[in-house]
Amino acid sequence: MQVQRTLAAEPTNGSFERGVVQVSRYVTLPIIVTLIICATGTGRGTLLQIVLSYLLLQFGWGYWVHWKQKPDGDKDFPLFAAIAGVYWLAYGMPVFWNLQNAWTFRHTRPLTEAGVNRSLVLALVALASLFVGMHLGIFRRLRHAAMPDLRDARISPKYVAVVMLLGPFLANSSMTYILGSGFRQLLMILRGIVPLAAFAILLRRRLMRPVPPFERVALIIFVALTIGMGMASGWIGTGARVMIIAGSVLVDTRFKIPKGALVLVFAFAIFLQPVKEQFRNRYWGAEELTSQTHRASDWFTTALHRWEATLSDSNPAAFSDTLYSSVARFSLLQQTANVMEVTPGIIPYQGSFMYKYMAVTVIPRALWPDKPTVNEANRFYQVTYGLTAERDLDGVSISVGVAAESYIAYGWFGTVGIMMLIGVVLDGIATVCLARNSSVLMKGIGLTLLPSLVGIEAQMAQYLGGLLQQAFVTIAVMLPIVQVRRRAPSFSRVLRRPMRVSDTPRHVLGAVRAPQTIR
Repeated sequence: MQVQRTLAAEPTNGSFERGVVQVSRYVTLPIIVTLIICATGTGRGTLLQIVLSYLLLQFGWGYWVHWKQKPDGDKDFPLFAAIAGVYWLAYGMPVFWNLQNAWTFRHTRPLTEAGVNRSLVLALVALASLFVGMHLGIFRRLRHAAMPDLRDARISPKYVAVVMLLGPFLANSSMTYILGSGFRQLLMILRGIVPLAAFAILLRRRLMRPVPPFERVALIIFVALTIGMGMASGWIGTGARVMIIAGSVLVDTRFKIPKGALVLVFAFAIFLQPVKEQFRNRYWGAEELTSQTHRASDWFTTALHRWEATLSDSNPAAFSDTLYSSVARFSLLQQTANVMEVTPGIIPYQGSFMYKYMAVTVIPRALWPDKPTVNEANRFYQVTYGLTAERDLDGVSISVGVAAESYIAYGWFGTVGIMMLIGVVLDGIATVCLARNSSVLMKGIGLTLLPSLVGIEAQMAQYLGGLLQQAFVTIAVMLPIVQVRRRAPSFSRVLRRPMRVSDTPRHVLGAVRAPQTIR
């Protein structure tokens, strides 16, 4: 009998141990990261703020761990985990990175502790509402609907490579207005989104199977030219976008966090950010003509000298001040706290006024030259909440993010309702463009739009306003090699690592052939 009791107890003990291991996977990393940043940060948050910051990180990490445990064939792109990570960077990280003991808004007006706490709660409510909206399953029927895809032809990779390399040529600033202001948005999509979609398609193909040398060379040339021309124009986001897309392709094909890509993005932004305004003041509007190579090199050299001086400074606060000037670029916490303190007590809720542009966003400006600007809600926010004088609006654009904007519009009810609606829209985009069985073309478009989808600092008109146009223009450019094909059902057994084959695949540009399994 004693033996029987012992044997019967073993499964219970084993289940308990497995449960402990499972829970540790979900909570250990967020706890460690929170403790490390709390100990090394430049500021000190209250216990409640630290807990709220931890919960933001836990939300995203818990979803990632749950996603990792799925069979590879059922792993759609973890869009929610990526968005939750950005919410932590924008709201959770600034709890530990601020220069003064007291919170301030734009280094002038002190913020109350209650305002900071409420902004952290707002971020959690927004993230939870987004999660609910993304999991209502309204667009589940689209998972097997026919979608545009690339034809099985030898010319397809070559055509995509040509489209990709045309991007840096069109990126010349003088090309933006070549057809007039009515076609400016179209040309910006042609020189920005379309080449990046081609880049995502070819990089994904490169990671899934052997490719000819010309494709590898084309990818290297495109990355070098895009990052270099972005630096020459004074934009950090251009190079960062390429790195984010590359990291997203790695997640989609390798099913793991692209640590190298994340380090590159943050190192790139933190390195260049402290001297960005100095570079822009020197070259933007300057009459002297200089080569793009010279400008990109000058920005890099100026940033290098700034960091060398910072590291050699005997003042211990010099490094933290410089680092803070870079990290603060990601923060929405102070802006949101300012909104929470003055709304609705001083500034009333704005209702649908904040979303007027969404009613006309699909109308091309070529057909309506006097169409309202996408920055209308931004301009209202900047002037009304004291960020920018009205006379200076043409020189600066500052947005508060979709979560705070929803609160400005309708208060807490607006945050829940509007963020759930955004979640439904994101679910539709993920179902069509980021599912495991999405077509090669739609997956390339989805991965290209990803930097915009995780860009929570934008307001609604910028966040979702141009997505349809960007997708349609990309499909139109690819029409010579496009065919409509019904998507295969998601299969549950695939390789842990992407399949590599030497024979000609069924889909020339990259889909794994279901239900083939290589042992």
